[in-house]
Amino acid sequence: MKAKERRRYFRVDDEVILAWRILSPEEIEKRLQHFMQGEIEAPDATRLYLKLESDITLLLNQLKGKEPEIAHIIQLLNRKLNLFARGAPVGTTQQSILDEQAQSVNISACGIAFMSEEKLIAGSDIQIEMVLLPEKSYILSYGAVIGCEKNDSKHSDRPYRVNVDFVAMRETDVDKLIQHIMQREMQMLKQRKKMKE
Repeated sequence: MKAKERRRYFRVDDEVILAWRILSPEEIEKRLQHFMQGEIEAPDATRLYLKLESDITLLLNQLKGKEPEIAHIIQLLNRKLNLFARGAPVGTTQQSILDEQAQSVNISACGIAFMSEEKLIAGSDIQIEMVLLPEKSYILSYGAVIGCEKNDSKHSDRPYRVNVDFVAMRETDVDKLIQHIMQREMQMLKQRKKMKE
């Protein structure tokens, strides 16, 4: 098994901004068709803005090592565009995903587990949106609920633990998620090391 493939299964406990909704069989079929054609949709302007911003940041980071001056110019142009965008998708009175509270999840590049206020049926198709913190990378994915069980825990308002396998996610988002998980694991290892000292 290749190193990248092994990293897909690596799981960490984390806090992300999370939004989800169950999709009908017709919806998931339509969305997966769009996805296969490279047309993964963002539900609204704020989410599209976040997706584009994280794509630009990823490509800029790759370009910095090869062409630092070009990367700097593109970064300045992007910042200039962001000044205009502040009045449009981000900062409107419409509630955005960024207004949501972060919540605890257990995550890998293959799936996610989270607490829910309602019981979900195994086999249900689900749309999962995440904003990874602190970088604010937006990821839109589709998955299947593989399990849901009542959990007697501190989450009295969300008593169900939902387990989801991802079935569709852009490859660039998989890479972002793997990088985020590895960074999170490094932070946790450093914290453990400090506590032992």
